[in-house]
Amino acid sequence: MTPEQIASAWALVNAATEGPWQARADRTVAANGVPLLRGYADRNSAFNMPFIAASRELVPQLLTDLEAERAKVARLVLGFGQLDKAASEVARYGAQTGPQWSRLTMASLSARALLASIKDNSHE
Repeated sequence: MTPEQIASAWALVNAATEGPWQARADRTVAANGVPLLRGYADRNSAFNMPFIAASRELVPQLLTDLEAERAKVARLVLGFGQLDKAASEVARYGAQTGPQWSRLTMASLSARALLASIKDNSHE
Protein backbone atom coordinates (compact mmCIF):
# COMPACT_ATOMS: atom_id res chain seq x y z
CA MET A 1 0.00 0.00 0.00
CA THR A 2 1.18 3.49 -0.76
CA PRO A 3 1.30 6.13 1.99
CA GLU A 4 -1.69 7.78 0.31
CA GLN A 5 -3.70 4.55 0.43
CA ILE A 6 -2.84 4.12 4.10
CA ALA A 7 -3.90 7.70 4.87
CA SER A 8 -7.13 7.15 2.95
CA ALA A 9 -7.84 3.94 4.87
CA TRP A 10 -7.25 5.73 8.18
CA ALA A 11 -9.63 8.50 7.10
CA LEU A 12 -12.32 5.89 6.41
CA VAL A 13 -11.68 4.20 9.76
CA ASN A 14 -11.82 7.49 11.65
CA ALA A 15 -15.04 8.57 9.93
CA ALA A 16 -16.87 5.29 10.54
CA THR A 17 -19.12 4.63 13.53
CA GLU A 18 -17.14 3.52 16.57
CA GLY A 19 -16.80 -0.21 17.10
CA PRO A 20 -17.04 -2.91 17.92
CA TRP A 21 -19.68 -3.89 15.43
CA GLN A 22 -21.79 -7.03 15.74
CA ALA A 23 -23.31 -9.17 12.99
CA ARG A 24 -26.81 -10.10 14.09
CA ALA A 25 -29.10 -12.95 13.09
CA ASP A 26 -31.52 -10.51 11.42
CA ARG A 27 -28.86 -9.83 8.72
CA THR A 28 -27.89 -6.48 10.19
CA VAL A 29 -24.63 -5.08 11.48
CA ALA A 30 -25.04 -3.08 14.67
CA ALA A 31 -22.93 -0.92 16.95
CA ASN A 32 -24.00 -0.71 20.58
CA GLY A 33 -27.26 -2.41 19.64
CA VAL A 34 -28.12 0.18 16.98
CA PRO A 35 -28.42 -1.24 13.45
CA LEU A 36 -25.99 0.32 10.99
CA LEU A 37 -26.79 -1.61 7.83
CA ARG A 38 -28.81 -4.54 6.55
CA GLY A 39 -27.77 -7.28 4.16
CA TYR A 40 -30.15 -7.97 1.32
CA ALA A 41 -28.34 -10.71 -0.58
CA ASP A 42 -29.78 -13.71 1.26
CA ARG A 43 -27.35 -16.30 0.00
CA ASN A 44 -24.29 -14.27 1.11
CA SER A 45 -25.57 -12.41 4.15
CA ALA A 46 -24.51 -15.17 6.52
CA PHE A 47 -20.92 -14.63 5.41
CA ASN A 48 -20.80 -10.96 4.45
CA MET A 49 -22.31 -9.49 7.59
CA PRO A 50 -19.79 -11.09 9.99
CA PHE A 51 -16.97 -10.01 7.67
CA ILE A 52 -18.23 -6.42 7.59
CA ALA A 53 -18.68 -6.37 11.35
CA ALA A 54 -15.21 -7.82 12.01
CA SER A 55 -13.62 -5.36 9.58
CA ARG A 56 -14.35 -2.48 11.97
CA GLU A 57 -11.75 -3.86 14.38
CA LEU A 58 -9.51 -5.69 11.89
CA VAL A 59 -8.78 -2.79 9.53
CA PRO A 60 -7.40 -0.44 12.21
CA GLN A 61 -5.31 -3.27 13.65
CA LEU A 62 -3.93 -4.17 10.22
CA LEU A 63 -3.08 -0.53 9.52
CA THR A 64 -1.36 -0.19 12.90
CA ASP A 65 0.63 -3.39 12.31
CA LEU A 66 1.55 -2.29 8.77
CA GLU A 67 2.83 1.05 10.04
CA ALA A 68 4.84 -0.68 12.79
CA GLU A 69 6.42 -3.08 10.30
CA ARG A 70 7.25 -0.22 7.94
CA ALA A 71 8.94 1.61 10.82
CA LYS A 72 11.05 -1.50 11.47
CA VAL A 73 12.00 -1.66 7.79
CA ALA A 74 12.96 2.02 7.87
CA ARG A 75 15.24 1.38 10.86
CA LEU A 76 16.79 -1.60 9.08
CA VAL A 77 17.36 0.43 5.93
CA LEU A 78 19.04 3.14 7.99
CA GLY A 79 21.18 0.57 9.78
CA PHE A 80 22.19 -1.15 6.54
CA GLY A 81 23.03 2.22 5.04
CA GLN A 82 25.33 3.01 7.95
CA LEU A 83 26.89 -0.45 7.75
CA ASP A 84 27.38 -0.07 4.02
CA LYS A 85 29.09 3.28 4.48
CA ALA A 86 31.44 1.91 7.12
CA ALA A 87 32.15 -1.26 5.13
CA SER A 88 32.90 0.78 2.01
CA GLU A 89 35.45 2.79 3.96
CA VAL A 90 37.11 -0.36 5.26
CA ALA A 91 36.90 -2.09 1.86
CA ARG A 92 39.09 0.60 0.33
CA TYR A 93 41.94 -0.89 2.29
CA GLY A 94 41.12 -4.52 1.38
CA ALA A 95 43.83 -5.03 -1.20
CA GLN A 96 46.44 -3.70 1.21
CA THR A 97 45.49 -5.66 4.31
CA GLY A 98 44.59 -9.20 3.27
CA PRO A 99 41.79 -11.76 3.11
CA GLN A 100 39.94 -10.67 6.24
CA TRP A 101 39.08 -7.42 4.47
CA SER A 102 38.02 -9.33 1.37
CA ARG A 103 35.45 -11.15 3.53
CA LEU A 104 34.27 -7.78 4.82
CA THR A 105 34.01 -6.54 1.24
CA MET A 106 31.84 -9.54 0.35
CA ALA A 107 29.67 -8.91 3.42
CA SER A 108 29.34 -5.28 2.31
CA LEU A 109 28.22 -6.34 -1.16
CA SER A 110 25.66 -8.71 0.36
CA ALA A 111 24.40 -5.93 2.62
CA ARG A 112 24.11 -3.61 -0.38
CA ALA A 113 22.07 -6.19 -2.29
CA LEU A 114 19.79 -6.74 0.70
CA LEU A 115 19.41 -3.00 1.19
CA ALA A 116 18.45 -2.54 -2.46
CA SER A 117 15.93 -5.37 -2.15
CA ILE A 118 14.35 -3.84 0.96
CA LYS A 119 14.14 -0.41 -0.65
CA ASP A 120 12.57 -1.87 -3.81
CA ASN A 121 9.91 -3.77 -1.84
CA SER A 122 9.17 -1.29 0.94
CA HIS A 123 5.98 0.14 -0.64
CA GLU A 124 4.42 -2.88 -2.33
